Amino acid sequence: MLLKVSRSFALVIQQLPTDLRNAVCCIFYLVLRALDTVEDDTSLATEVKVPILMVFHRHVYDKDWHFSCKFPRSPWVGWVKIKKGWNVLRWGGVLSG
Repeated sequence: MLLKVSRSFALVIQQLPTDLRNAVCCIFYLVLRALDTVEDDTSLATEVKVPILMVFHRHVYDKDWHFSCKFPRSPWVGWVKIKKGWNVLRWGGVLSG
């Protein structure tokens, strides 16, 4: 998934130890890329974007929430997998909250 959204960053991330790379960096990066995709989507009015961005921290834990955008290489394409990884980190004790 990471190679599909940012090849240059993916090359750097792959140099980290496997546990760190898989458990933290990739998931955090993909969550941030998802946020950035909402921000960059010019088809969305500011009045639509701002509420999404303001409550995104809640959506990341909502298994039923998703977002569609116009970018084919967007992390939203694999959002279900990204959320699973995020929640594994959270409930596995890597993240607090």
